[in-house]
Amino acid sequence: MASDRRRSPRSIRPDVTVLPELPPRIAAIFLICFDVKAGYTVKWKRAIPEVVLENVVEYKSLPSGLHNVREDLVYFVHQQYAGISAFINHPAAESERNALMIAVGVLVPLSYGRLGKAWRHTAKLKELARSLADDSDNTDPLSAYWETHQLSEDTVSPPDSPSGSIASLKTPVRDVYARHRALSDATALLTSKQSLAPYHPALSLPEFLDTFGPLVFQLYRAALLRKRILLVGEAPVEESCNFVYDLALLSSLPQSLLPLLPATASAALRPRPLFSIGIHDMPYIASLSYPAVSDPDSCWIACTTDRVLSLKPELYDVLVNLPPAYSKHAPVKTYPAITLTAPQGT
Repeated sequence: MASDRRRSPRSIRPDVTVLPELPPRIAAIFLICFDVKAGYTVKWKRAIPEVVLENVVEYKSLPSGLHNVREDLVYFVHQQYAGISAFINHPAAESERNALMIAVGVLVPLSYGRLGKAWRHTAKLKELARSLADDSDNTDPLSAYWETHQLSEDTVSPPDSPSGSIASLKTPVRDVYARHRALSDATALLTSKQSLAPYHPALSLPEFLDTFGPLVFQLYRAALLRKRILLVGEAPVEESCNFVYDLALLSSLPQSLLPLLPATASAALRPRPLFSIGIHDMPYIASLSYPAVSDPDSCWIACTTDRVLSLKPELYDVLVNLPPAYSKHAPVKTYPAITLTAPQGT
């Protein structure tokens, strides 16, 4: 009875049945396998006509160092699509170097938010990857998943997300007054659902704060100033990708602030999260202009396991070296090392 008396009235809630939200439609689905002669190759794929997968997804889905881990989840961006890939490193015969490494991934339109709600496919992608690790020739489940979730011309994403794409940030000021709402992912935490979906990247916010500690303020300031921020770490990369999402989320500004900002600042209400990048992305990163508040493409946050990128200070403004995973169990707390590059022209 004592426990009943201590129970807060707020803890007594009526039973409410919340229907699970459907995953977004996919523009492509693919299976990548490791070949001892050819390396990582796209073994099976389906995509809408305008999406190119070859020589793209096999590099973006499989960052350097994945051969050292048993499984991982990789987020990346390809053109106007967000990608998510479930990686499995499965024991195999000696002819396959004692390991069968595969990845199953999808591309979803960046219609809403920073990842197009791609995380809603995570559970199924992991299931498909484990199944294909046992029999990589049985692609029937992949075909069935494509038939169920493929993007069609008349497909319209449900307007249940509080966030918009980069293009949606260019809303006229008068529309902002009419709507009286901030299209920020942070508002999702204030809805009646009171919980995030499984595998939502924002679930890592406690780990993000614990990892950076007091350094989070320095990183937050750099993100608000729309600096190019590169996180460098080791595989697995799921946590690093989540940290990219967290920082982009925390440093986003609501559209309701547009009347208070200069006209040139409207395009950079949020930084651009690129998630996992590698050496094959260097030409694209180099093509981006020097950071400017008026140019959303030049203000980005990304993570990588290719340390060669850290040797190119002209590509970034802030370099964050993440401590290795084993340091979490060290008797003395190890924080990331943050390095600022000199401004161009100095």
